[in-house]
Amino acid sequence: MKIRYFFSISIDDCEEFENKFDIMPKVNGYTFKTYYIDEDDPNVEAVLGYVRKLKKIIDIETFYDKYDLESAEWYSMRCMYLSGYNLNSVYSDSKKKTFDPIFCEKCGYERKQIDLFASKKIKEINNRYFVSLFLDYDIIFTFTKGKDKLLELNIPELKFLNVYTGNKGYLDNVYQMDYPIDDNYSLIIDEAIGDVYKCEACGHIKYRGNGRQLSYNKKTFNLNNYSIFKTKETFGAGIMQDRRTIINKRIYNFLKDNKMLNGIEIIPLKFKDE
Repeated sequence: MKIRYFFSISIDDCEEFENKFDIMPKVNGYTFKTYYIDEDDPNVEAVLGYVRKLKKIIDIETFYDKYDLESAEWYSMRCMYLSGYNLNSVYSDSKKKTFDPIFCEKCGYERKQIDLFASKKIKEINNRYFVSLFLDYDIIFTFTKGKDKLLELNIPELKFLNVYTGNKGYLDNVYQMDYPIDDNYSLIIDEAIGDVYKCEACGHIKYRGNGRQLSYNKKTFNLNNYSIFKTKETFGAGIMQDRRTIINKRIYNFLKDNKMLNGIEIIPLKFKDE
């Protein structure tokens, strides 16, 4: 496993930063520059300390090697390929709403799906089996070819929901993957949690991950015996309420062996006896 830190600094502070640490930007913007530094770099603590003094956000990107992935038993799965929008969002003019419009306006908590998603067109790419919609990043959809493959696994809790076209009928090749939220386990708050937010309006607590592996209490994990589920915890800033999709090793191996992981971020989970 390799960890890389990345951060952006405003143009006015860049010259002094670059001269002090002899580090060059990876991305040049009009008002800022973005830099990377690896965890094993001898200057990493000095660089990060300087960036913190500038009150800049430091994010983490983690690279997992073959051993990290093959030795794990559980994984979080996120689709990085995005196409289309939900036409029936609570902010649209559509009479039908995918989610119940009654939820916390401050943080988005209690956002419950009450109807199907709707989209005019979702672009299918030959070597990708999964897609998410813009602004609904934690909902994973699959194409007919993905549905047919996943049905071979015979997973009782995994359902495939149609997607409205926005007018009449359904898209003929896209399905929402629907699976339960598991609330019978304990997330461990450790170095993988970047920030903890408590909503001033409803009191709901949500998190910002920082790219590291999430840790769970081994004794309480997956008491419902699911193969795939959504986390009870939510992540994101503002009204974003993203839940992580968790899959077991059987599903991961199936996706890997059938070359279905293009455009998918896979992160192995950690467990602790707490």
